[in-house]
Amino acid sequence: MSKKTKVWMLIAGCLVAAGLLLFAAVMTANDWDFTKLSTEELETNTHIPTESFSKIHIYTEEADVLFLPSEDNTCEVVCYESKNSLHTVDVINDALYIRVRNEKKWYDYIGIHLSSPKITVTLPRGAYDAVFIHSSTGSVEIPRDFEFSVVDIAVSTGDVTNYASTSERLKIKTDTGDIHVENASANAIQLSVSTGHIVLNDIRCSKLDAKGSTGDIRLKNVIATQQFSIDTSTGDVKFDKSDAPTIFVKTDTGDVTGSLLSGKVFTTKTSTGSVKVPPSSTGGECNIVTSTGDIRLEVRSS
Repeated sequence: MSKKTKVWMLIAGCLVAAGLLLFAAVMTANDWDFTKLSTEELETNTHIPTESFSKIHIYTEEADVLFLPSEDNTCEVVCYESKNSLHTVDVINDALYIRVRNEKKWYDYIGIHLSSPKITVTLPRGAYDAVFIHSSTGSVEIPRDFEFSVVDIAVSTGDVTNYASTSERLKIKTDTGDIHVENASANAIQLSVSTGHIVLNDIRCSKLDAKGSTGDIRLKNVIATQQFSIDTSTGDVKFDKSDAPTIFVKTDTGDVTGSLLSGKVFTTKTSTGSVKVPPSSTGGECNIVTSTGDIRLEVRSS
C-alpha cells in the first residue's frame, strides 16, 4: 500500500470518527429520541362532531387509522398530521366524513420522516351502518367494540386488523401488507392482498372469498355455512379446524395443508406435488388445484 493511500485512509477514518462523535453528541442532547431528527413538522388537531351519524367515510393518504371505544359516549377525532396535509371532519347526510386536504409541494416529500401521521376515531360502542376507509399508506385497526352492516377497507401499503363483526359484507383489500381478522362474524367476507399474509381466527360467515399473490392464507376455527373460495399464487393455504360445505382452493407454488371438520368428496390436481387426503365420502365438494405444491389434508371431528 502506497504512502499516499495510507494518508487518504487515515483522513477518511478521522472523518468517520468525527461524524460518529457529532452524531452521538446530537443524539445525547436530544435524549436519544430519533423522532426529533425528523424534518417534517406534525401537529395534533382535535375535532368533536356534534351531529349524529350512522356511516363513516375516511379518505387519507399517509395516516394510520385507529378506532377506539368512547368512555363517555361521545365522538372525537384526533388527527396527528402534517401542517401541509390536514384533514377535515364533517357530518353530512348522516355520515361522518374525514378527508385529507393535501397541500404538499414536491419538496415537502424530501427529508427525514420518522413520525407517522395518525387518525384516532373515538366512538360510542354499538352498531353502525357502514365504514369505508381508503388510504394510500397506513395501517387500519378496528376493535371488537363495534358492529357494522358493511366494512369496506382499501389500503395500498399497510396492515389491516379487524375485530368488528358485520351483518352484511366485510371487504378488505391491501396491496402490500397483512390482513388479520379475528373473533368476528359476517355474511360475506372478501379479502384480497398482493404482498402479505391473510390470517383469520375464530370466524363465522356464510361465504369466504380470499385472494393473495405472495403470502400465506391461514384459517383457524373458521366456519362458513356456504363456501370457501381461496386463490393464491406463491403462498401456502393452511386450514386448522375450519370448514365449509363447499371448498375451492387454487395455488401455483403453495402447499394446501391442515384439518377440516367434516368429510368431503375430494377432487385434487397437482403437477409435481404430492397428495394425501382422506378417502372421498358423502360430504360436500372439496376441489383443490396446485401446480407445484403439496396437498395434505385430514378430517377432525373436533
